[in-house]
Amino acid sequence: MKLKKIIMVIGLAIILAGCNKSASTLDMKGASNSLDEKYQNMTLMSEKELEGIYNQDITLMEEYIIKSSENQDGNFYALIKVKSENKEKVKNNMNEMFSILENQSSLYSPEAVNLIKNKLATSVGDYLIYIVSENNEEMYNVVKEYIN
Repeated sequence: MKLKKIIMVIGLAIILAGCNKSASTLDMKGASNSLDEKYQNMTLMSEKELEGIYNQDITLMEEYIIKSSENQDGNFYALIKVKSENKEKVKNNMNEMFSILENQSSLYSPEAVNLIKNKLATSVGDYLIYIVSENNEEMYNVVKEYIN
């Protein structure tokens, strides 16, 4: 009888441990460094630029790395950690930012506009990931190497 109880307790503990899925984390700095090796001439967007030009409310972001190409060729990536209650607001703000980027790019580069329209936008746990490049999947695979 005692052995049955011990086995049941162990079995229940294993089941409960299996159901407790840990939250995903992203090593944003590591991913950014690896992306910078693949992209050329990427520059970090300033807080002033994000808020003033692109209407981003960075107070909704816990942490972020947002970079665009100095060559204005459409290459762009954003790695953003948000609290779950702010996720939809940040997504909407980023959609607005991409509209602004499209309008700016339409003045000088139809190719950049196509890249922006075909962006990769996804989320992993509390992280929002945006990639604009000629090969979004390849760049996303770089980011996935830094997700735990």
